[in-house]
Amino acid sequence: LLSVGVLQPRKNVTGLLSAYAAARQQGLSAPLAVVGKKGWLFDEIFARVRELGLESDVRFTGYVPDEDLPALYTGATLTLYPSLYEGFGLPPLESLACGTAVVVSTAPALVEVTGEAAPHLPANNPAAWAATICRLVADVAERQRLADLGRARAADYTWERSASIHLTAYARALG
Repeated sequence: LLSVGVLQPRKNVTGLLSAYAAARQQGLSAPLAVVGKKGWLFDEIFARVRELGLESDVRFTGYVPDEDLPALYTGATLTLYPSLYEGFGLPPLESLACGTAVVVSTAPALVEVTGEAAPHLPANNPAAWAATICRLVADVAERQRLADLGRARAADYTWERSASIHLTAYARALG
């Protein structure tokens, strides 16, 4: 299991840890890798790991260069992104492009980016996250279905398409 993002409150890593602990209690054995540099209030995250007794199950990698992320996404069973709010949400899109299923929060930007290619769960519902994680880890066919939808979804997001949309908007604005 993989989570990518700066370690800060809006990324809801503490909520993810609660969900992961609940999933472990339901029999999940997969480790969780948390990738990202330390942000503000990161100490709360490490305190939560200790509080939940997850020191041997959760691995913090720190910062990972962009060019190394595809290998992590590809090697993951699932990418988990429980962010409280986002402007866009690049890690879920990157994961989809790499063919790895994602689970995201119901933050509007994440719902828009992933569409039907990912389950959308309330960020502050660890029980729902735990149940979904356990279900998807066990259901290879469903993960593959989501991965296939995800690759198609990610293919819609290209720099060329983005530039074209922006140029069209500028042309309309200029009359």
